Amino acid sequence: MNWKLTKRKKATLVMIAVTIAVYLGMKYLLPLVIPFLAALFLARFMQPLIRKIRKKIKINSGLLAGIFLLIAGGLLFFLLFLLTEKLISQIVYLLNHLSLYESRLRNILYGCCCSLEDWIKIPAEQLQNIILENITVFIENLQVNLIPRIMNQSVNYIRIFVEILGVVLITVISTILIAKDFDKLKECNSKYIYYRYIQNLGHHLMAAGGSYLKAQLLIMTIIAVICTLGLLLLRNPYALLAGIGIGLLDALPVFGTGSVLIPWVIIELLRGNFFQAAILFTIYIICSCTREFLEPKLIGDKLGFPPIVIIITIYIGLKLFGITGVFLGPISLLLIGEIVREIFIHYNLSLKK
Repeated sequence: MNWKLTKRKKATLVMIAVTIAVYLGMKYLLPLVIPFLAALFLARFMQPLIRKIRKKIKINSGLLAGIFLLIAGGLLFFLLFLLTEKLISQIVYLLNHLSLYESRLRNILYGCCCSLEDWIKIPAEQLQNIILENITVFIENLQVNLIPRIMNQSVNYIRIFVEILGVVLITVISTILIAKDFDKLKECNSKYIYYRYIQNLGHHLMAAGGSYLKAQLLIMTIIAVICTLGLLLLRNPYALLAGIGIGLLDALPVFGTGSVLIPWVIIELLRGNFFQAAILFTIYIICSCTREFLEPKLIGDKLGFPPIVIIITIYIGLKLFGITGVFLGPISLLLIGEIVREIFIHYNLSLKK
């Protein structure tokens, strides 16, 4: 058999094996080791500051790491508290005015039906009744099926909350322990041959994957801020709640800001509220242009893959891993690429003829 053909077959088998291994690792191993990976990242991130302080003050590295985590955790908790308080107040306001909004929605629906009456040749009242009947059936099904299911899962929600607290506690303790002996652990691991491969892999993943994650989180935050400010301009009482929701949807390739703003614009146009429609459409244009402008600037060519490939991996990630696939899909692609590259270099393999 031709040797080059054999090398190509080996290279193909390597790619298939690595892909399967990465999938299994992301699906089953990552949830087990993620607290320790997060602890390693935090300890490594804090090392430059810890070294600077230790040059001036002789203090235990683990104690310093604990102080940093306490300060950062306190600030994060304070910000989350303020944000949660605002969101809860808007949700309570919404619940207290449900009857008012139901009346308004009926008026909006009737206005939209009147606008469509001449187009579809169905009387406005008849069209409104058809829509209301379907909405009523949907709500009844929701109450019968979904709400009892949610109530039955309340124990599971408490269990999940306790598990999250446990993961946070393990991460904090692991971070302190790793930071305390960071240099010793690094020196000890550097004696093994696998350390160089893991180190190179980690550097490439941090450079590429870190850029992708930071870019997506930053863009999502900016989109949420733009939407919130735009809705505040319209004096919407749920500006923060809606802005954050639209920002989260924008991170999903299937949805985006248009899935909310475009239907909203159409409804306002049918109601004759051209100023509100213009503002909402402007928000949509700004959000779309912001993402189109920031993505190349923040991510650039660091991922090493065309945009269409990233979209495909996000879609596959959503199918394989659920909502976390938005991030795990591209990261898995990067991981596969880096592992395959290291193996190809080490064993002199190639897919080329």
